[in-house]
Amino acid sequence: MALVALVTAVGVAGATYLALNAQQALADEQRRSEDLLAQQLQFADARAVNNALNNAVTAREAATSAEVDWEALLDEIRASLPAGLVLVSVDGATRVAPAEDEPLRQDSIGSFRINANSPTVPDVESWLIDLEGVTGYAGIAPPITVSGSEGASYSVTIEVLLDTSAYLGRFSSSADSDNEGEE
Repeated sequence: MALVALVTAVGVAGATYLALNAQQALADEQRRSEDLLAQQLQFADARAVNNALNNAVTAREAATSAEVDWEALLDEIRASLPAGLVLVSVDGATRVAPAEDEPLRQDSIGSFRINANSPTVPDVESWLIDLEGVTGYAGIAPPITVSGSEGASYSVTIEVLLDTSAYLGRFSSSADSDNEGEE
């Protein structure tokens, strides 16, 4: 009986010792967690600035996602003009949704109409071939109109469709990752 009492006393003492050690370890970890939280509070401003910077980068990407370098595009169009054809105007730069009711129209992200004049019958076919080299070229929307009469000037109107390669993508995530390797 004394042996059972002794084993029980040793068991209770051991369990008490283990419980006290576990409580001490828990208290140490709680103090460590409180210290870590206090350290995190020191950097709250830096985290807020980092979040604001990330939001600004995301907003910049969204705002410039459909940016097109119109000046460079117009230079390419001017370079594609056949001899004698003079660019009169470029208008109607718009975003275009795929048109289900226009089966001949290709999918595009936008379009613009070119009006040009020529004193002679213009070589529209060669112009269309040259336009294929313009950045972002997706095709031509029918109809192409040529008007004028013998001895008078001729007017050509073409609607050019653009694809996504017309976008500059200066601030897109893929452009940023491409530029990181260059720095």
